[in-house]
Amino acid sequence: MRATSVIFLILAVILAFIGVVVCGIGASLAEEQGIALFDEVTDANDNLIYTYNYTGDGIKKIAVEVGECEVNVYGNSETAYIELVNFAQGSYDLSATNLTLSVVDNSNLLKLFSWGSEGINFHGFRHYLKALDFADKPRTINIYITGDSAVKQFDLAVGTGTLSMQDLRFTFDLTGAVEAGSITLADITTTSDITIKAGQGSVSFDTVTSRSLTIEAGTAEVDLDACYTLRGIKIDVAEGDVALDTLRPNFNGYIVGLQAPEGEIDYFGTKVGDGYISTDSDDGAYTIAITAEKGDITVSNTPAEDEEYMEE
Repeated sequence: MRATSVIFLILAVILAFIGVVVCGIGASLAEEQGIALFDEVTDANDNLIYTYNYTGDGIKKIAVEVGECEVNVYGNSETAYIELVNFAQGSYDLSATNLTLSVVDNSNLLKLFSWGSEGINFHGFRHYLKALDFADKPRTINIYITGDSAVKQFDLAVGTGTLSMQDLRFTFDLTGAVEAGSITLADITTTSDITIKAGQGSVSFDTVTSRSLTIEAGTAEVDLDACYTLRGIKIDVAEGDVALDTLRPNFNGYIVGLQAPEGEIDYFGTKVGDGYISTDSDDGAYTIAITAEKGDITVSNTPAEDEEYMEE
């Protein structure tokens, strides 16, 4: 290594050390004067919390695209806001533009710089150090939805982790995807469509009503309890069992096609081998199509107590 290279390397190390010392001194002074250095706060469990209130933004769509993370959507909240747990600045993009609230992973630390009419602005070496402190902590996104929400679409994608939604009762489209992990929906009512994609893991529903339901899964267990669709259902699972418990008394009049080439099918209490096709469908009827390539299919029913489930 050339002598000039060694000199510059030593200078870089010295400057980095000075930067760390300055950050430490600045943090101490800020604490003494009650000045917040970060938009995020740290909770009692030493988690980094950032909260954004989107009430009044007129948000129509919520989009999330993250790697390893737990994503939760809660309905019936008094306030519309999103909470990011252990997301340090420079590791994500959060925006609320064009009526869309979006959170996207971004590990590009150049995001700590901004270019504008006044030149280049560095948002602080302290943010880089903060990111290192929380790099190994589990990340969570909590999204809170009000009862009178204007949101019409959810587009939620998780690499590894979980996707959970509960207590949502208004009209919205949902596209949810998890490459490895679990997808859980509970107490959901929408007169629009639900589309689920699961790589490895599980898909679990409890009391979910929608216009139509589409599930595509790789190696996954699919357990749908107390479900109701106004129209059709399409489920394809490469490996794993499918259990569908419907609020309908039966699927009379529907076009029903069930296939389990390497498994067994139980259709409303009757064993029908590895395949079943209905013969009493109505003209223009909707379709119930379920395929479990390597698994069993069970279709059962829990009669609905509320008559609203019986009419489209």
